[in-house]
Amino acid sequence: MSRVPEINEDLWRRVREAGFTAMMLTTDTQLLGKRESDVKHSFELPSHLKLANWSKYSVVSEIKANENESGLSAFVKQNKDQEIGWDIIPYIKKMSGLKVFAKGIMC
Repeated sequence: MSRVPEINEDLWRRVREAGFTAMMLTTDTQLLGKRESDVKHSFELPSHLKLANWSKYSVVSEIKANENESGLSAFVKQNKDQEIGWDIIPYIKKMSGLKVFAKGIMC
């Protein structure tokens, strides 16, 4: 779930137009735990790789590590909505027109 509703709606539309009838909402990656190995090694997305589903939106920044977190953790914190709850499922179903299955810990 992006913090930007228009991004979510565009992605859901693309899923529906691709012929899918359902989608999986992964609820346990809205905020990453501290992955010490990623921090230690300053994990960043290699420059030749792009986040294709996010690349057309100007809200996406580079995935750069800092002294406290990996680049992936920084990206998730900056771009994903960490406040989702069970009430998001009916909203996604209504807005996407798709069946929605949730995976992950939600409490």
